Amino acid sequence: MAIISKEQILKVLSAYNPWWKTGTTNPTLTKTYKRFAFYEAMKRMIIYGPSDWNYADKAPDYRDMTGEFRVRNSDLFISEQAPEELQ
Repeated sequence: MAIISKEQILKVLSAYNPWWKTGTTNPTLTKTYKRFAFYEAMKRMIIYGPSDWNYADKAPDYRDMTGEFRVRNSDLFISEQAPEELQ
């Protein structure tokens, strides 16, 4: 038998965060992020990798990354014309 029920957990969550009831948040309470910060974080992840150096479990395949970030930061990616062993 559980110490606390799912209903009790949802009651506490909804008391502290209205999203659990309405599905929306108050825009004045949400933090905005700048595109620059996103790009800087992505660059660091690509260059330095996971902070705990556990690449096997966490490193995404950056070859699949497309879009504006890849175009703006093409110097971070290996060319598609590069030999397969470098990709």
